[in-house]
Amino acid sequence: MTPTRFFACTTAILASPGLLAHPGHSLSEESWGHWLTSPDHLLVLGLLGIAFVVLARLIAEPRLRKAARFAGAAMIVAALAIWGFAA
Repeated sequence: MTPTRFFACTTAILASPGLLAHPGHSLSEESWGHWLTSPDHLLVLGLLGIAFVVLARLIAEPRLRKAARFAGAAMIVAALAIWGFAA
């Protein structure tokens, strides 16, 4: 996967409006506290992390593959850690 294709896929995933907010409020209505404690948003963060890890397997360039793997793992760990603290 070329760097251009990688960034295009990443942008498409992150720009999907359906992934960024659940029904009931817009993106700018709530504070960061809501984003970090809402199970809906934490689930999306974890799923994006999994998507990045899977996407990393398709990347040929080692530097980008490592960056995607790290970003995905960081998202998964963050979602699990925040979920654990909120519970």
